Amino acid sequence: MNDLVVVGRDQFYITRFTWFRSFVWIRLSHWLHIPEGAILFYDGDQVMRALPDSYFLLNGINASPDKKTIYVAELGTKIIHALQRDDKLTTTWYVDSAVDNIEVNQETGDLWIGSHPVLRIKLRGGVMTSLEEIYADDGDELTASTVAAYGAGKVFIGSLFTQTVVCDVKYLTKN
Repeated sequence: MNDLVVVGRDQFYITRFTWFRSFVWIRLSHWLHIPEGAILFYDGDQVMRALPDSYFLLNGINASPDKKTIYVAELGTKIIHALQRDDKLTTTWYVDSAVDNIEVNQETGDLWIGSHPVLRIKLRGGVMTSLEEIYADDGDELTASTVAAYGAGKVFIGSLFTQTVVCDVKYLTKN
């Protein structure tokens, strides 16, 4: 398991990064680009696949404020998936970045993505209206960002290898 999001009492989705437990098999499957990741759903009684597809290196998962849409980061393809829970339709957005965890701003519905660089996806009616690079670095200050969250005019960035970075955000697009 890589990440999970709760969507109701005793209900949650998880992303499974790989089937394998052996480091050698994990590295081999990555090298061969084997799409073995899955989105799993627990309905309070049993675990089932949310979608029958396999994914290449699934990472973060989160839900829209109304819990009707599930967002999933697929590192291996540099794609964010938006799964509509009621009809299982999926929209994909290619973001050309190594996407990791997804935070959802509960007031605006914007997606904040730990990545290389840190990204913000502005949504309106389930449609991406803008993709912004919020923070980028040559690795001197921040290496391997894993999560980004916005609040109080600041972006908080977590990292796999270095300390947390907190930055003032002076401008965000409105559309």
